[in-house]
Amino acid sequence: MNPLSYNRVGETGIPLDSFNCGGFALGTFEWYDPDSYDVLKYQRDMPMEEKLEYFAEDLMRDCPHLIRVDSPRNIPKRFKVIGFRLDPNPEEWDVGGDCSECEDGDCDNCVPEGIIRDFHFILRYKGVWYHKPGPFFIRKFVGNIYDPWGEEHDMSYDSEILWFIDKSERFGLE
Repeated sequence: MNPLSYNRVGETGIPLDSFNCGGFALGTFEWYDPDSYDVLKYQRDMPMEEKLEYFAEDLMRDCPHLIRVDSPRNIPKRFKVIGFRLDPNPEEWDVGGDCSECEDGDCDNCVPEGIIRDFHFILRYKGVWYHKPGPFFIRKFVGNIYDPWGEEHDMSYDSEILWFIDKSERFGLE
């Protein structure tokens, strides 16, 4: 089934708001948050590369059908490839009392530097890259996969990318 088919609830029976980018890319079609997310997003003193390794461990444990690879460049197009990236908080969003949206640093735009704001997955299926921003429609990924992701939603997923091959054929994207 073409990944864009999941945008038509009547065809699949799966409401779009019942799964996120992780559930889409991993083929579970449920909301997926890696276990480390709730703990590591607040670890300001841990290097981003170390945080990514914890996320990689979560994914490999939760999804034993994944094989970690360095890059999708030499992976034949017949294989499903999954990319995972973090949106670390940039310095200019540091709480400093000068937030334009509030006075006390207590709003969504006032997140301390070093905090992970979010994560995102992308999926390569039959040579085409797709993603699902939050509860929104699945769409073809536009742009270079190595550039920051999510700018159309005011996000900047620009950490290093974790790459995986999905060796299963157990999900609906066959």
